[in-house]
Amino acid sequence: MKTAFVIFDRMTALDLIGVYDPLTRLKSMNFVTEFNWQMCAFTEEVSDDRGLRFVPDTVAESLGAYDIIVVPGGFGTRALQHDKAFTQWFTFGCPGEIKDVCLHRGASFGFGRIPGGKTRHNASNRLRGIEALLRYRSR
Repeated sequence: MKTAFVIFDRMTALDLIGVYDPLTRLKSMNFVTEFNWQMCAFTEEVSDDRGLRFVPDTVAESLGAYDIIVVPGGFGTRALQHDKAFTQWFTFGCPGEIKDVCLHRGASFGFGRIPGGKTRHNASNRLRGIEALLRYRSR
């Protein structure tokens, strides 16, 4: 199972880490041993809204190979929703076989749902997302 954590300038790091920590523990605690993840970005350099820098594993590569895509919120989403290059990369890289997209409420980028996939909004749905992972694992 492959997960993409999409990172971008001016994201809220806590939104990322708040879901990154429990999801990556699925592997480290041997609940889902085939769980893998990468930090994916559209740009080579990424900093959160307070200047904390992140290094992406992949830059502007298709998101089509991922089962789950996690997108944090933050002030950076306001500019990204009008960035045609970013929204094309993000939406066209999300094929119908995507199982789930976890978007923070502020990270819808103006397009709402991903074609063929489920879109979860709001941090309160994170536990449901983890439950969905465990159901996915049992298939």
